[in-house]
Order: sequence, then C-alpha cells, then structure tokens
Amino acid sequence: MRKLSKYVTVSIGVNHIFAKNIQNPDIFYKQSDDLLYEAKEFGRNQIRHN
Repeated sequence: MRKLSKYVTVSIGVNHIFAKNIQNPDIFYKQSDDLLYEAKEFGRNQIRHN
C-alpha cells in the first residue's frame, strides 16, 4: 500500500485581465496554463501571476 502525505500543497497560475479586454480566449487560457506550469517548476506552494 502506498503511503500518503497528510499535507496538501497547491501551485497556482493566475492570469488577470478585464473580460472586455480579452481579444482571444485561447491565448488567455494558454497564458494561464503557462503560469501554472511555471509555478509547478518552482516547487510546492507556489503562485505565479501576470
């Protein structure tokens, strides 16, 4: 049986812009996804924002 940690860690990528200024939703989501993976690269409990 696999041992589980009693702790939960979170990595978050946050991209913020006013909805009226989003010209291409796909680019917005890609930027958000890139920020998430950047946070994960830096280790546990990280936040990256734009």
